[in-house]
Amino acid sequence: GFTRDESAPSGNQDVTEVEFDQVLQHQVPKLLQAQVKAEYRAQYSEWFWAAQHLKADVSVACPTRRFVRAAVSAGAPVFAYKFSRQPDFDIRVMYGSHIPPRQQWGAFHGA
Repeated sequence: GFTRDESAPSGNQDVTEVEFDQVLQHQVPKLLQAQVKAEYRAQYSEWFWAAQHLKADVSVACPTRRFVRAAVSAGAPVFAYKFSRQPDFDIRVMYGSHIPPRQQWGAFHGA
């Protein structure tokens, strides 16, 4: 399983479309880049969140889903999950005061 906002917020939050394109070029085959960009642009109003979710999807969500499909194909009983709820406690209790504000974390790994 995985969480909706798998990666913790990092870097500059003022991500531009050009910077998103750079992430896209490193993560997605050229043939699929226009389609993937259109899908993320439709889902997220800020390039920062589009980039965060693209990186998390490529590194965690997609491999998890591929594994689940392979396990099901092999006849294994599978119980997949995706946590989508953001914690309602102050996460600085867990990570310290140096971290970005709570609203930037979403349903992060460890939530």
